[in-house]
Amino acid sequence: MPTESFFSDASLAFFASTESAKEGTAYSMKPTDGSGDFTFTRGSNLSATYVGKDGYIKKGYENTIIGSNDFALDNSSYTITNGEAGYDGTNDAWFVNKLLADNSYFRKDGLVYTGVMTISIYAKAGTLDRLGFITAGDYVVFDLENVNAYKLGGTPIAQTIELVSGTTDWYRCSMTINKSTTTNLLMKPVDNSNQNASGTIYVQDIQLNEGLVAYPYLETTTAKAINALTDNEPRYDWLSGSAALLLEPSRTNIIQSSEYFDYLLNGDALSLDYNNLLSPEGYVNAVKCTPRAVSALNRLEYQATLSIPKTYTFSMFAKANGYDYFLLRFVGTSAGSVNASFNLTTGEKDYTSSGIQSTIEPYANGWYRLSVTISVTSSLLRTFFRPQPSAQLDDSIGTYTGNGTSGCYIYGLQLEQDATYPTSYIPTYGTTKERLADSAIASVTNTTSRTYYIEGSRLSDENYASSNGFYDPDDNLAITFWSSNRLRFRFGGAINDYYTLVGNDFKIAISYDGTDCIIYINGQEWKTRTFTLGNVSSIRLQSSSGAVSFNKTLYFPTALSYDDCITLTTP
Repeated sequence: MPTESFFSDASLAFFASTESAKEGTAYSMKPTDGSGDFTFTRGSNLSATYVGKDGYIKKGYENTIIGSNDFALDNSSYTITNGEAGYDGTNDAWFVNKLLADNSYFRKDGLVYTGVMTISIYAKAGTLDRLGFITAGDYVVFDLENVNAYKLGGTPIAQTIELVSGTTDWYRCSMTINKSTTTNLLMKPVDNSNQNASGTIYVQDIQLNEGLVAYPYLETTTAKAINALTDNEPRYDWLSGSAALLLEPSRTNIIQSSEYFDYLLNGDALSLDYNNLLSPEGYVNAVKCTPRAVSALNRLEYQATLSIPKTYTFSMFAKANGYDYFLLRFVGTSAGSVNASFNLTTGEKDYTSSGIQSTIEPYANGWYRLSVTISVTSSLLRTFFRPQPSAQLDDSIGTYTGNGTSGCYIYGLQLEQDATYPTSYIPTYGTTKERLADSAIASVTNTTSRTYYIEGSRLSDENYASSNGFYDPDDNLAITFWSSNRLRFRFGGAINDYYTLVGNDFKIAISYDGTDCIIYINGQEWKTRTFTLGNVSSIRLQSSSGAVSFNKTLYFPTALSYDDCITLTTP
């Protein structure tokens, strides 16, 4: 690529790379002494997601159970000892010997449930082959002989038993619940009639994490364990197929439960089957949504009391399952009742009502992210969504009769306030979550003449000014994204130039010879601005003026020629 050929002439070179990041730093390739590295800030690690190289969404999680592999017990009912061969090749499994045929349990105390959460444990049969879980009124039994998990009481969302890869007799047993309380988890082996019995079983590694599925095990001792981006770790996103530094403004997902949908108004026309398919994050936590064989509106409804008048963006993920079409409908907007219809097979928009904006974006394994931006004027916003056997090509909505098998898969609801576009997915499990803004800044040493180069992709526009792009404390030079697909070039805090970007990708060079700033964009010389460019002490990449992904940034201590700038910026 042309930018690599200019590498030797640059005094600062940043190429996005997943290997060039740690907490608080996005490494530049040049200089190599660290003086040109970008200092990175964001915060809110569990709310910050990105798309990995494998195409799946990456999000953080915690194991909140303290002492996750400590089951030691010796009393009149149990003797539990460590040192047995485990599922993972260690000798860290526990031998559970239930001495009496009574109703006694071994337990983990003080579990804190904060919404949709999954409890998991690894287990192997001994002389007994069933293990019961009881917590917060929910009761599930895992049958290690017949590889089955079933509910005996309460209202668990799901229960799962899976053979551990590489073993023939170890299983991971999981129960998903929706509770908000602090309580204990009671466990006991039972016989094949689920009755109290004496006997043995093996267990190892218990975990409690938010979400509909058990994530890879994290060991804890005296504190919870976290697997996530650190608070200020850069996000290198692969949604476009190559690594890019993802920078977004602060946003909150207003929807309190983004992956569990039983709280939505349903009307009994749709069946929801949890943990049915690989979701956009690569785990089996997508929800199968199937209209029943009755004549009905066949829709789910989310209601929210909102601040008005404001602009909101709703987004969600959907995948076809027999029905190719999907409808989003909103009641309470400035345009009245509006629709957006999508084709989940072709990835195209079929219809968008006047006065709103919609997008459809492909993700891995046939998933699409759908979004609609609306101006909300009613304090009660009603959002409807449903799979359809045909496209919706107007603002109406009617009933249809499902066949009981066709429908779609859904995942990841999100509603953002003061938003003209959707930002990266913010998962929620019972409360709203905020992801803070990204910012990266690197110091540069000025020369009389110099050239700035930046390459990336416009993900969105915003309608307010901010320091995004090249920036110094005096706003001597700044590039931001503005409304109507325009790049805004700001000189000295007062002089503004606007360039209308065609498409999303940009390559920009500003060559300064001590008198004139010549701006080149996507292989063309665009404008000359006679302006004394003073001390620009830093290059700042920031997101508060619209989401941006940056691929490359270069700084040259000389004014590059016309030919070099054309070569450098040509797509």
